[in-house]
Amino acid sequence: MSGASGGTVHIGVRLGSGLVRYTKSAAAELTLPAGATVRSVVELLAIAPARVGIISLNGSLADLGDALADGDELWLFPPVTGGA
Repeated sequence: MSGASGGTVHIGVRLGSGLVRYTKSAAAELTLPAGATVRSVVELLAIAPARVGIISLNGSLADLGDALADGDELWLFPPVTGGA
């Protein structure tokens, strides 16, 4: 991905199978305004924040309030349920 320009960040987004139903694709490349957060992406994709259980930003656990930077890779997964 190219560097930020004009006050924007370019990120890759991947969705776990339980969230794909909210969008048309399991993967997307997005251009967002500088200062965008994980919550910004969730809202842009019209996914209720409560439907997101695990957030991975560049391979590390993240939160909805975490800021995004140019070139970030964001993975969103639904909450994990079940058990023995």
